[in-house]
Amino acid sequence: ETNVNRELEEKIIQFVKAGDEQNPNLLDGVLHPDYRITYAFPGDTKVSIVNHDLYRQMLSDKKLGGKKRTVKIEDISVRGNIAVVRTRMQSDVMKFSTFFSLINIGEGWRIIADLPYAEKI
Repeated sequence: ETNVNRELEEKIIQFVKAGDEQNPNLLDGVLHPDYRITYAFPGDTKVSIVNHDLYRQMLSDKKLGGKKRTVKIEDISVRGNIAVVRTRMQSDVMKFSTFFSLINIGEGWRIIADLPYAEKI
């Protein structure tokens, strides 16, 4: 179980580093091809969904990320080949409470869904 937790933490750290550095190549082996981020800004009624390819493109185009964030893993829950990791992250301008869903279908753990709650500081 601790090896699984360590691998899950490493995937989250690598994902955050890719965003902070706006480097989509760091996402190789981290994101499942069907990955998606789903979010709604506080007070907003519109839900936005960004898929795997668009997320990578937005990092490449410097439309996302670029700010170093601290990461705190708050909770890891694993059931067989699925896991949920709850995190808190903070940059100098934003703070995030995020639920990551991961799946392992024989090629290691991959992030398949990302549900962040973001607030400006």
